[in-house]
Amino acid sequence: PTAQQRRDLSDASGFRSLLRDGPFLAVTGLTLLYLCSYQQVLFGLPVAMTHDGLKPSAYGIISLINAIGVVAFQPLLQPWIDRRAPLVVCAAGSIALGLGMGGNLGSRQSLVGYGLAAVVWTLGEVLFFSGVMTGVERLAPADARGRYAGIWASTMGLSALIAPLVSSAALDTGGPELMWTTSFSL
Repeated sequence: PTAQQRRDLSDASGFRSLLRDGPFLAVTGLTLLYLCSYQQVLFGLPVAMTHDGLKPSAYGIISLINAIGVVAFQPLLQPWIDRRAPLVVCAAGSIALGLGMGGNLGSRQSLVGYGLAAVVWTLGEVLFFSGVMTGVERLAPADARGRYAGIWASTMGLSALIAPLVSSAALDTGGPELMWTTSFSL
């Protein structure tokens, strides 16, 4: 190809075109909101569980429920996921995550209550990530899939910066109830 053809190809699949891709930017922004809510499992949940008088080992049990749930739900849900549009799957996952986070609301949550909420948010995790990865791949031009995936994946790191700020502010201002309400709202 000539120099002009290489520039045209580069402009078509470069960062400038990616940053003008409205549907991709919308999915990336919604992913950031989703992940800021989901990250409360890592940042806010241990504090909330301690606030509720649970031992540190209880957090390990919830983490185990989440890990087993991912492994168990994926093959069970895959036929349903395969028959749906990726954004429908993402929406279902976001709703399940919100319900799971909202399930943590209560004056004093028990280990059983946290466990049931974890099953619901794990369902949301499996659905959302199954749908969003397919959606990003379909939105990206063939010669820019890596670039699109890289920009989309940066939301994970960005949410790990934002989520602790959100959970800390919510916990300081209104306790676990405000943190879970904020997570549910996202």
